Amino acid sequence: TQETEQKCLEAGMIGCLHKPIDRREINSVLSTIAEARQPAHSLQPVAAESHSVLQPVNSAVSSKTLMDLQDLGGQDFVQDLAKQFVEDGYTTLEQLDQAIANGEHEHFLMEAHALRSAAANIGADAIFRLCLSWREVKRDELHTNGRQMSKQLHAELQEAVAALEILLQIPLAQSDNHVHPAVA
Repeated sequence: TQETEQKCLEAGMIGCLHKPIDRREINSVLSTIAEARQPAHSLQPVAAESHSVLQPVNSAVSSKTLMDLQDLGGQDFVQDLAKQFVEDGYTTLEQLDQAIANGEHEHFLMEAHALRSAAANIGADAIFRLCLSWREVKRDELHTNGRQMSKQLHAELQEAVAALEILLQIPLAQSDNHVHPAVA
């Protein structure tokens, strides 16, 4: 938000970037910082890696976001980020299921917010949109529709994991105990 950006600038930061990550913006900020800290004669242009295993496909994950992340940190960085997203995603799903079962509305909202942020970072757009739609879910709606919401989120995470595996060409799938009980 603009308020957050203003607080960052007041705290002495040079800039503030907003999600989702945009490689052009971050490269611009990094260039500004590098220029401010080094004499102009010592700057050398850095060639970007020209190869990428990422191929644009129509999927549950934005290949553009993954390519931007790869440009920022390399292929290993993206693979590590994807592995962490999958691990955290399944853990968060368990927490969401518990919150639904126990009628813990605030806990549900907190976990959905965390998953929404993680999904935005990795480009899991369908999960991001789904969790975003739950920002204003009421307690009675959660009680009535919680099981269906959970089932939908489980399916979206499975699709995102499959898409990440294809895009990154690495295995990410968790064990079968992460299959939604209604699906098993």
